[in-house]
Amino acid sequence: MTDEAPTGVTAHFSVADAAARIPDTAKLRSIPLFRGAVSHANTRRLRIEALRHEHAAQLFPSLADPRIYAYIPDDPPRSADALTHRYTLLERGAPTGSGEIWLNWAIRLRISPTYIGTLQATVYRRRTASIAYVLAPPYRGRGYATEGCQWLLDYLAFQLRIVAFRATVDTRNEPSWRLLERLRFQRTGQQIVEFRGEPVTDYSYCLRPPRGLTRRTTRTAIGRSSAGPLGAVNFRR
Repeated sequence: MTDEAPTGVTAHFSVADAAARIPDTAKLRSIPLFRGAVSHANTRRLRIEALRHEHAAQLFPSLADPRIYAYIPDDPPRSADALTHRYTLLERGAPTGSGEIWLNWAIRLRISPTYIGTLQATVYRRRTASIAYVLAPPYRGRGYATEGCQWLLDYLAFQLRIVAFRATVDTRNEPSWRLLERLRFQRTGQQIVEFRGEPVTDYSYCLRPPRGLTRRTTRTAIGRSSAGPLGAVNFRR
């Protein structure tokens, strides 16, 4: 079984500790993550870069593959220009008053200039968050999705001190729910949802990150933080 999903996974994170809640977006922005979203990070094999509209030309060949959208309520970008327009809008961040913070990264291989997908996160005012990833089909089965999502979970958990994550994934998307289980999410149930006008079943998952995430753990992976808050596209996988 490969360890990459044909599309990706959307994890809907919920904070279980009511004492950790933040009452408003202004306080969210006081956390280091939001004073300047990390501009780049390196994992063992990936370089993760804050998404800009300039990335559209490099990402378009990968994101135009229709196989990516088997479980996503979205369509492939029509052109590199259309993707550039989309990313330009996302760079502006969440609408004023929405109570959300949008973050988005492009993924490329460290050993080459090839861009292979994206990571996304939306953080809500009560320390609730959702993430998603998209990976180009030629790069499935190599552990890249697991590696990128693990970095994202570690980064958000350290910066926001999130104590419980919840995720949902289409039951047909076996590589994605297996990815969640590799990341130590526990399956908690299932529900019927609508997808492209048809009822489908989603699995629900929950993860409690290990205690003791330290600044040293995060620093080893994260580069200098200089980019402002960025946009995220949230997909149901």
